[in-house]
Amino acid sequence: MNLLYLPYLLLFGAIALSWLPPHPTWRWQPARIVATCSLAAAMSTGLLDWPGLVICLLCWLLIHLSAQAQLAAGWRALSCLGSALLVLGMASHLLPGFHNLQLISAVRYAPDSLPFTLYANFDKGYAGFLLLSYLSPRVTSCAQFLTDARRSLLLSIGAIAAVMTLACILQLIRWDLKWTPDIVIFLAVNLVLTCVAEEAFFRGFLQQKLSQQLPVTYPGAVSIVIIASIFGMLHAGGGWLYVLVATLAGIGYGWIYLRTGRIEMAILTHAALNLTHFVCFSYPKLTT
Repeated sequence: MNLLYLPYLLLFGAIALSWLPPHPTWRWQPARIVATCSLAAAMSTGLLDWPGLVICLLCWLLIHLSAQAQLAAGWRALSCLGSALLVLGMASHLLPGFHNLQLISAVRYAPDSLPFTLYANFDKGYAGFLLLSYLSPRVTSCAQFLTDARRSLLLSIGAIAAVMTLACILQLIRWDLKWTPDIVIFLAVNLVLTCVAEEAFFRGFLQQKLSQQLPVTYPGAVSIVIIASIFGMLHAGGGWLYVLVATLAGIGYGWIYLRTGRIEMAILTHAALNLTHFVCFSYPKLTT
């Protein structure tokens, strides 16, 4: 096995272990032990430099403080703000010390599609793990998971259909059914390093905090629209039509999160939408 994959495998494991119920007598939970090993492996393989390690540890500290209910409100608010800014910097790859592994390089899946490059973004994935571990409401049993799945299935299908339809109407994509070995890599990286991170940040953190603070009649609905708009704006690199599509997707994920009160179905809907886009339509989008 290429040792460059070891930090990612450990990070994937830490994210999976986040669903273990906390043990009442363990000071350190297994997920956080494995996440610490992931940092050590990233340093030893050159995936992280010292600035990157400091950023990861600072992010860990701020998110930990954000989750402390006994902390004074002012300090907790500052911790939340610092966490949000640091996570955005890590997710946008604006901070130094990270050398993410490139998995797919400028591949065209159709003559009229833009080339696609995929990185395994350790910085974004690590921030996602911390948000998931400390701040995102999660299911605690299989029965709870199945209940959430039943409650959100039709909504998830409707959200995916609406987003894909809008993207086709706006001529961002067209029908382009394909099967390529890259699908396995895409699904693993997109689910764990992209969807977990984005849903933990936008829904489990921002939408949750905002809905608790808004002095309005329907804080849940208003927070969905606000956070989905921010989610859409952060996709502005793809153009304003792409912002509209991403905003609609954000409304769907937010609605599912509000309906279930937990993060899993929002993550899975996000991953299913991205996989549908990859397999069935132009990816990432048409050239014109």
